[in-house]
Amino acid sequence: MRNVPLTVVVVFRPVDGWSGMVLSMVPFPEDIGQMQEAEGRRIIEDATEIVNATTRDSGRLQVNSEVLWSPLVPTLVDLTKEAQMIVVGCRGRGALSRGLLGSVSTALVHHAHCPVAVIHDDAPRPPSFAHAPVLVGVDGVSASELATAIAFDEASWRGVDLVALHTLSDADWPDLPHIKWSAVKAAADEALAERLAGWQER
Repeated sequence: MRNVPLTVVVVFRPVDGWSGMVLSMVPFPEDIGQMQEAEGRRIIEDATEIVNATTRDSGRLQVNSEVLWSPLVPTLVDLTKEAQMIVVGCRGRGALSRGLLGSVSTALVHHAHCPVAVIHDDAPRPPSFAHAPVLVGVDGVSASELATAIAFDEASWRGVDLVALHTLSDADWPDLPHIKWSAVKAAADEALAERLAGWQER
């Protein structure tokens, strides 16, 4: 949609980055660097084939690639300084873990300098979600303002609807008879409308 280059990155932990105990227990082959390079290139070739198959109808996409040997999270965070978006997978195992983020995606969500897309292994594949709306959670704090901006941008690029969600829990309030939930809901509706008004006008 954006017609910008895609960079496929494979990051390997350097051999000297493993603990001394591991190094003493498991001797690494002398050609471990060449083995990692070959594996990284194979991964990139597979990814490039997927990109080309996915974009066949819309024209070729410029695909760049890098194989790096460095600490994973700091390297990815540094790469986000120059990116419009970073996309990572999340290999959820089991019902509980599928609802959670892994260590890499969690670190990126907290430290990346651009929007982060986390794709779970069992996420639906195109075109099943091609026309699905973009969902944004709005809680009224400054962080949700940036999330709202990104959500409107994504919905605009995709030509889909935007759903803005603001939630309240009755567990957050004392169980007092004088609280009128209709008034609480009306105030929340008004706050949400105010948060979205400027973006809708744009």
